[in-house]
Amino acid sequence: MPNELNWEKRLKIKVSDPEIVDKGIFHRKYAVYRVFTHPFKYEVKRRYSDFDWLRGILIRDYPTCFIPPLPEKTQRSLEINYLKKRQEVLQEFIDSLVESEELRSSLHLLSFLKCTDDDQWGKIKAELNKVTKKVSVLSA
Repeated sequence: MPNELNWEKRLKIKVSDPEIVDKGIFHRKYAVYRVFTHPFKYEVKRRYSDFDWLRGILIRDYPTCFIPPLPEKTQRSLEINYLKKRQEVLQEFIDSLVESEELRSSLHLLSFLKCTDDDQWGKIKAELNKVTKKVSVLSA
């Protein structure tokens, strides 16, 4: 049975508002992007590495679907102009994913869009990494 992403014909996901997170002297700064899913009003903040994880796991579990590439990580990755350009590419990436009904049915994508708790998100990624078959309500 399809999930809510499949049911909604007006689904729109917006990647926006890059911000730099600085957790102090013992942690490296990193950027996060706001990911808002309309009309469900899911709102999460995701790092580039989360988009990269999503891409990798979708490639693994959906070998017959086209999963678009992501830009490489660079040393300039915290410059605001670079973050804005990366935001545009991440938006194109997400738009491409939701065009596929099969990828919309992925629990990986749904979790990426819906899980707001960082600790829970880390656990979900770890668990989904262990699964070796498709996690989709449309695939056998």
